[in-house]
Amino acid sequence: MDGNYYIECHAISEMLDAFSFELCPLMGNYAKKTVEVAYEDNITVYDAQYISLAMIKRTHIYKADMNLRKN
Repeated sequence: MDGNYYIECHAISEMLDAFSFELCPLMGNYAKKTVEVAYEDNITVYDAQYISLAMIKRTHIYKADMNLRKN
């Protein structure tokens, strides 16, 4: 691998750490809501995760996927 590539990846990693992302394992009420949303809206569980997490956190979802915009 190119040395510049390593430096860029390292810099990106540090920038992402600064955002303090919250990890949300698909468990409990989050898993239940995800399955409900997937079934009711006839979408994948993957896509339903974003919607259900936004619902649980009572916030908005911003995703570029045009198929989710109608939900």
